[in-house]
Amino acid sequence: TQQILNYIRNLTPFPQVQHSSIYEGYIIPDITVEKVNNEWIMNMNHQLGPTIEINQEYVKMLKSNKEDETYCQNCLKDIMLLMQGIEQRDRTLYSLTRLLLVIQADFFNYGVEALQPVRLKDVANLLELHESTISRAIRNKFIKTPHGIYSFRSLFIKGISNDSGKVDSVAFIKQRINELIAKEDKNSPLTDQQLTIELLNEGIQLSRRTIAKYREELHIPNSAKRVYLYQ
Repeated sequence: TQQILNYIRNLTPFPQVQHSSIYEGYIIPDITVEKVNNEWIMNMNHQLGPTIEINQEYVKMLKSNKEDETYCQNCLKDIMLLMQGIEQRDRTLYSLTRLLLVIQADFFNYGVEALQPVRLKDVANLLELHESTISRAIRNKFIKTPHGIYSFRSLFIKGISNDSGKVDSVAFIKQRINELIAKEDKNSPLTDQQLTIELLNEGIQLSRRTIAKYREELHIPNSAKRVYLYQ
């Protein structure tokens, strides 16, 4: 019967997976952004940064031996360069966040659906830094916003030009696909080709294959499977 088929379809083909131990890591943000009295406040988490200390015993040993004086000076120079590098990275991350609060204002106010297309190259030009400098500064770095914790890398997204010349973000296009499917006729779900035409009518020109890719990334079944689910 249909009830039995529904039960079988919901079974997992890998039942052992649900009993295996899964490690859940926790992300500690490198910087937190929150709105206080209608003003954005940024707080750097300096506890995540490396701590550099000089062993005083080694310093005494080196100072007591004139032959090691040059070596000691070189070591101190290396330490200073390392500390300056860490400080410069923090300044870059701070400046980048300040800039993102301006060019991604809608994201910080409304959430990920409002992300605008921004390239690393564009931000690097505005900060008068090399693109590789920005890339290194945001590597494995996370920001906490009122809408959740995101990697800095995820805030740089590509866009697609529409007929009006405006650039729509991929996140916006996925949102529109989700909205169109949510309002579709349950007896006749929209196919990927029909979704393509609907978006084309809105000025967003994409191939059917791209629409299918975005739909799958949203974990939405194809029209044939949705007909079955609606029954």
